[in-house]
This record gives sequence, C-alpha cells and structure tokens, in this order.
Amino acid sequence: MNPRYIFLDVDGTLVDFQGRLPDSAECALHKAQQNGHRLILCTGRQKSQIYPWLLQKVAFDGVISSSGARVEYGGRCLAHHYFPPEKLRCLLRLLRVGGIPFCLQTAERQYTEPWCTQEIFTYFEANGVDPNRMVSLFGSLTPVESGESLTNVEKVVYYNAADEVSAMRRKVGNNFEIAGYSFGDLSPVNGEISLRGVNKASGIEACLQYCGACRGDSIAVGDGGNDLDMIRYAGIGIAMGNATEELKAAADCVTQPIDRDGLREAFRMTHLI
Repeated sequence: MNPRYIFLDVDGTLVDFQGRLPDSAECALHKAQQNGHRLILCTGRQKSQIYPWLLQKVAFDGVISSSGARVEYGGRCLAHHYFPPEKLRCLLRLLRVGGIPFCLQTAERQYTEPWCTQEIFTYFEANGVDPNRMVSLFGSLTPVESGESLTNVEKVVYYNAADEVSAMRRKVGNNFEIAGYSFGDLSPVNGEISLRGVNKASGIEACLQYCGACRGDSIAVGDGGNDLDMIRYAGIGIAMGNATEELKAAADCVTQPIDRDGLREAFRMTHLI
C-alpha cells in the first residue's frame, strides 16, 4: 500500500479549544506514522504560533502554515507567499476606514497596529475569552506603527466587522480570499484574508507535487471555515463531528467530535490504523 499523506488542521481537529491534544489522537498519530503514512500539519496558524509542545510530541513530516502561505516538507521550504505592498496597502486602508481591527501574520510573529490592540482584546473579553488565555493560545501581539511597513505578511485576520464574511468578500475584491474565522464558535463577523489562490488546498498541492504523490494519496481532516478548500481538494476529506455544517456537507465523511476520539475514529475509518 502506498503511503497516505494526511493533512491535519490544528484547532478543533488535533487540539481542542483549551489547547489540549487528546490521548487517543496522539496514539493514532504515532500509529499511523509507524504504518508508513506521512503526517503534515495544515493550519491557519503562522509557523511561530504552532504549539511547541505539539511539535515535540509528534515528529510531523511537514507543516503548511498561515492557511497555505508557507509550505514545508522534510525541513525544506517549498513555497512562501507574501502580500505585495500595494495590495496590502489597499486592504489595510479598507479595514481602517471601516474601523475593523486586524492582525498581520508573518512566519516569525503576529503584528498589529496600536489602535487595534485594545479593540481585539475587548472583543474577545466580550465573547468570554480571558485575555491571558488568549495570549497563551495565540501568542503575544507585536505592535507596528504601520502595517504597510511589513514586507513579509502571509495572512491578515480581522475581527468584529460590521459585515459578515460574504459581504466582506465583495468589499475586498478579487485580489483576496476570505475564510470564516476558524477558532471556536465566534460570530461570522471575523475572517481570515489570504491572497487569491493561496489556501490550504494550494499548500497541499505543492506538498504532493514535491513528494511525487497524487491527490488520491491524500486525506484531509478539519473542522473550520479555512478547511473548506482542503476538504474539497483531498482524495478523502473528513470533517470532525464538531465541524461547521458547511464543512460537513462538503466532506466525504464525518467523524466524531474532537472530545469523543474523533481523530482516532477518522484514522480507523480510512484504514490508517
């Protein structure tokens, strides 16, 4: 049997929203690797935002971060996409005019302009997320006076817009893609903005091409809005039981929720373990 390439979202798929990896998931990951399969993280998180303890527990074969903006396999960087300066400038102007706070993801850290910081913390507090827990889950925010000064922005995350994601897509135009915010059950007024053509599916494609594998060799497991492209692209797309209804409808199959051994069940139903 050819090795399968398993692309795994982090939040809500591998790790719950309290930052815990279920024991059953850890055992399933190790067993799948022992059976010759390849494990690749495929997350909206930037590289530096991925839990260090998770990378220590499991020797992942590759990492796709910032929703496809950076693709690594076997320690080699295969692709790295940055926002062109003019496109970034236009996007940030639109967000500022709308009073929409945002964060700028780079591989090394997460930046935000001073006026955004308190707005973001206030929004999370209003939605029941303790600011200290927010830092432990996502890392700290690095202030930058002007976002346009950054030349290595991989993705932009915005919060508490007046419009839902569908309306924001129309506003930002054809240069960008927007996926619904993928952490927890926050409202549809939050989104993740990537360059057009850069998403988890494009990251998977780059990884498979490098490995000489085909789409039929791939399995993707996810739960959130930014997993939709990869679930549709992979040979087998699996939605967690706690996934959005849209993702479940797009998936080939649905497993149990993360807190009911969902990842282990997904691996069993696809005969990885």
